[in-house]
Amino acid sequence: MKNLINALLICFLSIQIVSAAPFAKWTKTELTLDNGVVKRVIKIPAEKGNFITTSYKPVSGEYRYFLPENTDFQFEINGTVYSGKTNWSLVDLKVITDSRQGDGAAVTLQSEDKKIELTIKFLLYPDLPVIRKSLALKNLGNSEISLESVDVEKFNVINYFPSTFSWIYSNYGRRKSIGPYEGNMQDALVIVHNMNWEAGIVIGNEATGVLKRLPFFGMHRRFAPD
Repeated sequence: MKNLINALLICFLSIQIVSAAPFAKWTKTELTLDNGVVKRVIKIPAEKGNFITTSYKPVSGEYRYFLPENTDFQFEINGTVYSGKTNWSLVDLKVITDSRQGDGAAVTLQSEDKKIELTIKFLLYPDLPVIRKSLALKNLGNSEISLESVDVEKFNVINYFPSTFSWIYSNYGRRKSIGPYEGNMQDALVIVHNMNWEAGIVIGNEATGVLKRLPFFGMHRRFAPD
């Protein structure tokens, strides 16, 4: 398997009318995605290190769902787990756009064992609280590989106690339940909402059919959309 492409959109339940571009800026150690409505900050490896999301929230207002360190992504190849918390080296970082006014960045990483090249693409759009993310994997070896358990996004959520911490609206928002929850092929769109905080998140999954999987609030208190 030489390449894999998967995509995920995440929309915060908060809207403001702001428009500015470019939406991606970076230093040697940090990538910032900000369209004036939603902002995501990612720690990137200067030479070798982790690729983790340190902040992801609306630009204005309080948002408390996620911890300061989030795994960002995870998958298994031939039984070996690769994630944002394993070591990577930075190969390339560049601005990308699309035909729908999308603007963002593409980050290319190489695994510490030099077996995998991973390109992570982020796109933001004017006036929308959305960040679209996709992964593309390249096998750098000469033999076929087995790819499993792909989490395009993997967020670590704060400690909580009641089972009603958030309501989960699945099956295109038509079914209401509490966590833990694990979705299926019908979950192209899932809404997670905390009524006390008056905050939440909308997750749109562009994976094909049966490849869709959206677990929330499991044993390790995480969001891990595939």
